[in-house]
Amino acid sequence: MSQYSRLEDSSSSCSLRSVRNSIIAGYVAGISGTLVGHPFDSLKVLYQTQHQRLATKPQPGHTSGSFSPPNTTTTRGIHSLAATSTPTVSYLRQIRSLYAGISAPLLTVGFVQSVNFAVYDTMRRLLYSSHDNNHNHYIGHDSMTNVAIASSTAGAVLALFTSPMLMVKTAQQTVPGLRLKEAMRHTWKTGLFCGFGPHFVSETVGRAVYFCSYESIKRELVRRRSGGGELPTLGERMISAAASGTLCWAFIFPVDAMRSRIYYANAIQQGSQSSWDMAREMYQTGGVRSFYRGFFVTVIRAGPVAAAVLPMYDKASEFLNQHA
Repeated sequence: MSQYSRLEDSSSSCSLRSVRNSIIAGYVAGISGTLVGHPFDSLKVLYQTQHQRLATKPQPGHTSGSFSPPNTTTTRGIHSLAATSTPTVSYLRQIRSLYAGISAPLLTVGFVQSVNFAVYDTMRRLLYSSHDNNHNHYIGHDSMTNVAIASSTAGAVLALFTSPMLMVKTAQQTVPGLRLKEAMRHTWKTGLFCGFGPHFVSETVGRAVYFCSYESIKRELVRRRSGGGELPTLGERMISAAASGTLCWAFIFPVDAMRSRIYYANAIQQGSQSSWDMAREMYQTGGVRSFYRGFFVTVIRAGPVAAAVLPMYDKASEFLNQHA
């Protein structure tokens, strides 16, 4: 076998191993982020759809074919979930309600984050290897343009899968007692890509902001470190991730609010609305503030979730690359 063939086989083996490691590390990071962030995500969705739920709350004895029963406790999920229970029972109910809809994310988040990081990491390697034969040198050295292209490409691929998943999750978060199977059946009937426009923007632009800010802040912290060295510490990774998560959500939040409203309208069978119609309705009923309902909760959530996901992925990926 020629030297060129051996190098080619080695590169191919390394590439396959890197993809495998990205998938495993992405799965671990995704589960961690879901467990930390889902309660905050539930509060975010409840705030974003509060005006709609109050406006469409059915009267006693009225049936409109929607999932939501009369006198639901959804709105109380934001302010006070149990005025008639003991403090301990009330607290447990609040915690349980905040984890409503977590079944679908737990079942799918491993797959989603595995695809996300596998595409993202592979794209970064491909873009960087065009001018450097050291395939692992891209970490900490590739351009922000490469990071943006890789992350937005991963977001575009993921948007095809995550759109129906988020529709199911939103339905369960906003309609009390809705089972996963029923939510999935309804989503299938009404269309898997309702509100795909704002969802696509959130996934592509949001991920570009997310990963570019993470890499930029992380590299700057390493550069300013007095002790030198190239690899960032766990603390530096967590600070960078928390800042990037907050920045990302601050940037895309109005689009996310519109997406949640569209998904909720679909969940209660009000029909599919275009993004433009929903944006106009939100502005007419609540002004600019309607695009920022739940913003504070989301910003609080963004830091811990990102601090759990990105450093977890980095550390798991580094461990696998060294030992697997």
